[in-house]
Amino acid sequence: MDQQAADWNRGDVEAFMKAYADAPTTTFVGKTVEYGYATIRERYKKIYPTPAGMAKLTFSNLAIRPLDPNYAVATGNFHLERTPAGGGNADGIFSLGAEERSARLEDYPGPQQSHPTEQAGSKGWQVRASESA
Repeated sequence: MDQQAADWNRGDVEAFMKAYADAPTTTFVGKTVEYGYATIRERYKKIYPTPAGMAKLTFSNLAIRPLDPNYAVATGNFHLERTPAGGGNADGIFSLGAEERSARLEDYPGPQQSHPTEQAGSKGWQVRASESA
């Protein structure tokens, strides 16, 4: 998650997307449902065309709940610190379905609640979160 925030904060959508499975089944669920790595990457580039619009990303309340030895669900909150010209601040929650060594994006905006059972970063899970606007 630290690397994802660093990639985002540099304005580097390509690096931000590297942890996601480059597959047609990778799914983003927000105001709309988007399928496919390339479609999701292009969505980010369209919504956040400049580093000023991306601004500073931080995560909080991160938790990973293993489902079995290879899969887990990660939950948490995100905050985008942006100028009014960059779109203003944005806050939300995320839920990610993740595979060890690769992550499949599935973001769910909704009530801010989670049930952490493990701290993020344990067991070598590679998960990425994204803005769910």
